[in-house]
Amino acid sequence: MGLLDQCEVFYGQTDAIGSRLYVRVRDVDPSRGLELAGTVRGPFCARATTLPSSVPLTACPPGPSLLATAWVPDPCFWSPALPAWYDVQLQLRSGGQLVQQASWQLGIRQLGVRGRDLFLEGRRWVLRGVDRRRAIGGMLDEWRELSAAMLLVQFDEQLARDASQSGVMLLVTVDAPSELLESRLRQISRHAAAAIVLLENDPPTPQSLRQAAPNLLLAARIETQSAPVPAWADLAIVACGPATDLAEALRGRDLPLLAQRPLPQALPLVAARAACDRLQRDLADAGDLAGYIV
Repeated sequence: MGLLDQCEVFYGQTDAIGSRLYVRVRDVDPSRGLELAGTVRGPFCARATTLPSSVPLTACPPGPSLLATAWVPDPCFWSPALPAWYDVQLQLRSGGQLVQQASWQLGIRQLGVRGRDLFLEGRRWVLRGVDRRRAIGGMLDEWRELSAAMLLVQFDEQLARDASQSGVMLLVTVDAPSELLESRLRQISRHAAAAIVLLENDPPTPQSLRQAAPNLLLAARIETQSAPVPAWADLAIVACGPATDLAEALRGRDLPLLAQRPLPQALPLVAARAACDRLQRDLADAGDLAGYIV
């Protein structure tokens, strides 16, 4: 495995004027004389005509990590409505000689958390998700047309790549040993559609996970209405049964809460998506939730 297999590609300061992109490889001995270079080209979008351009990745001064940065002016943001992405071409050099090269597709998302809500491109956004294992049929275009986010219990690299180009938001469950968590998050974060990760176990070092995937939203599962939410979580998912008091689950919490009621059996995608709306209606008295998953 080369160093670029461990690299982190992410964006920082972002608005309509521009976006600052970074490529980082942590814990590299500066005496090795290694340097990152490359280009960022885009935007590309399968659903719109674009005028791609290229900007260079510029190496930052040597330090405890290899770091390169690029400024992308007037960025096109990834969303289900307009799934735009950028191609990041990376080169690892030593003394001017090429050591390794790699490429990734990067989507710049304007998805974040404000209080109890999710916001997408400046507007409140309610996630309506379907567990892929419970959906019969349904091409990616149908998922997008139904505004259905896809819950993946088993991450699928090719599916994530296709969903990124089609415009289908992914919520990915990760249940991995602690020593594999960082590499798993790096893998997931390289796909624009993969916006939210549900960690089934408390990470031993939450800060290292934030460094591995700065642009992912991290979700925790809470088993009861009054269970505490881990400090590292951006949002929480609570299983919703007949006796679940969602109003109680919301009380005192200042983060988005998603309700999940698994389907008792697999259904055609359109019926599964309709079950999301039924769940929302059933929980209307609980207050404003950030999402509904079946």
